[in-house]
Amino acid sequence: MKFSHLSISAFIVLTCLGGSSYGANFLTPSDNSGPIFLLAQNDSHDGLLRSKVEEKHDDDARDRANQMSATKTTIDEASGMTQCPGEFALCLASTCRPTGKKIKVKRDDGKTFRYFEESECKCPVITAEIAQQNGTSLTAIAGVNEGNMNGSCAHRQPNTVWALYNESIVMYPQESASPPFTSAMANMHLCQEGTVGSNCWNFECKVDKETTNGAKTATCYCAINDGQFGREVRPNDSLFTAAGGYYNPPAKACGMYPANGWLPPVNK
Repeated sequence: MKFSHLSISAFIVLTCLGGSSYGANFLTPSDNSGPIFLLAQNDSHDGLLRSKVEEKHDDDARDRANQMSATKTTIDEASGMTQCPGEFALCLASTCRPTGKKIKVKRDDGKTFRYFEESECKCPVITAEIAQQNGTSLTAIAGVNEGNMNGSCAHRQPNTVWALYNESIVMYPQESASPPFTSAMANMHLCQEGTVGSNCWNFECKVDKETTNGAKTATCYCAINDGQFGREVRPNDSLFTAAGGYYNPPAKACGMYPANGWLPPVNK
């Protein structure tokens, strides 16, 4: 099953599908001009989703995004959500491999932690040039109390970037393209229930010394089957991803620990 990029773009608010109000103040602007983020939805919600997409991509929303990139980062106290300026890794279309190590992941708004199996993923770095080609600012959504972030957008060491997300970036280097990491549109698809995947959002990445077919990349260390915002990944969850979008078939990537997020079953 395939999805448009926008129809499942906000993997970072998966917990909201279960009725969670986590981060509600940040998700809904005080000026009532429309939600900043979209909820991941299935096909039965396309009508509602379409209206949200249109609302998100009007000129006013673009102006607000540009203003955010030009001002000091503001972190929502309730959720830890913010927009981080500068380059970031986008792992939405990457497959991963287990490292055999454990990775420490923050829980409970950064108050506790838990260890997960670690995966290693090669992800494209979104540069100012790529952002400009997509008609957006070089900023990305972050949960600074999630993953292994430090409570801010600051980097812990040189030559690193965070794996983050900007829903307006739809054309960027694709791992599954030929040759690998050729720039192309992200092709979203749904992996079957029980797919084991990787959560890279808010995790640290090391910028690779060499480019791949001219694309700047980073090696990201992610958590296997770690649901965003601490949501437990269940056996009957499906995983949506752009990893393998240019494989034939795309489902080939579903067995390669693909990065992105999980969807709970519908009407179960």
